[in-house]
Amino acid sequence: MDTSDLFASCRKGDVGRVRYLLEQRDVEVNVRDKWDSTPLSPL
Repeated sequence: MDTSDLFASCRKGDVGRVRYLLEQRDVEVNVRDKWDSTPLSPL
């Protein structure tokens, strides 16, 4: 699942993977999880 991969990649700081998911896989950067957080929101 690309959305969970985006959250995990952001948590790890894997900028290359985040860029790939956003540019190549068209994952929505403003997606929200069950806690209403976005992938780029601070912990």
